[in-house]
Amino acid sequence: MDTKLKKKIVKIIVLIILIIIAALIFIYKPTEIKPTAPDPLDMQAGEVGKFLESKDFTELSVEEKLKFMDQIPANQKANILNKHLITINQEKSRRQMRNMMNSYVAGRVDKFFELSEEEQNQMLDVDIDRFEKAHRMIQIQTRMTGSKQIIPQGGAERAEFDASISPATKAKMRIYLERMRQRKKSRR
Repeated sequence: MDTKLKKKIVKIIVLIILIIIAALIFIYKPTEIKPTAPDPLDMQAGEVGKFLESKDFTELSVEEKLKFMDQIPANQKANILNKHLITINQEKSRRQMRNMMNSYVAGRVDKFFELSEEEQNQMLDVDIDRFEKAHRMIQIQTRMTGSKQIIPQGGAERAEFDASISPATKAKMRIYLERMRQRKKSRR
């Protein structure tokens, strides 16, 4: 073969390779950048609530959602919960909040069972303190509004709430709550 023919063949092969690479990039293009959660400490309470309702929040991974929820100050979480339950579309907000809290609880319980016993006890201590604060806030809210229904007590809404939690998470949560009860007793 002469050199001109060899150069032509090499050019055609390079061109074919470039076309294949371009096609692969087009097919598997990483142009859709996944949103990242902002820092809730840098946001106003209203902005946090809007972000929780946004498409950006729903597109986050479960781990990122949990991390975001963990970073929200406790007093702000309670306010956001109340505001979400009083929006124009209460049913949609309740479902969104329920699903969000279910994923938070499932992630928290899964994390708990991955820890060593000492780390589990530390987590239990933190959660006991959180629950005691939340209980006090609910008591204050009950005195102010006369209503403390966070989890529906009966009917179709309760059945839907129960069905929204996986049996595995329910079982882990029972064990977790029992361990928390025992830990709380031993702290007294």
